[in-house]
Amino acid sequence: MSDYIKNAEKYIQSIKEEFRLLNQYNKVIATMGFATFFAMAGFVKNDANKTIFIWSIIFMSFAVTLFVAHELFRMLYYSRYTSDKASAIEKLPDGNPLKAVDAIRDVVLHRMEKWNKWFLYPSLVSGFVAVILMFVNYFLILIS
Repeated sequence: MSDYIKNAEKYIQSIKEEFRLLNQYNKVIATMGFATFFAMAGFVKNDANKTIFIWSIIFMSFAVTLFVAHELFRMLYYSRYTSDKASAIEKLPDGNPLKAVDAIRDVVLHRMEKWNKWFLYPSLVSGFVAVILMFVNYFLILIS
């Protein structure tokens, strides 16, 4: 295996763990936010300020939609990219060093992280706003 391939493998492995942890963290935060929202919505639904309640539902619906769209996009992107990559690698001669790369999945995951700004982050922000609005409802009920 050439030095270039070895260095590329080292680089990929060095950032792999960072992106894995970031991805897990994002999903945990989103899941906790959704769970908190629905728990609060169940608690305040009968006594809540209807305007705030509706706005919180709108924000959470947007957050869930973006989160699901993000996961679907990742699935489709990963499938398409790996399929194209496999087709390209199959056409290479047997001695080509690209056939020796074992970290193709890690490269794909790294490339997909750039799309987080369009799906996951707006989803998290929207979900966070929805949870805050639900907490406002909760505190309005407590002080009334």
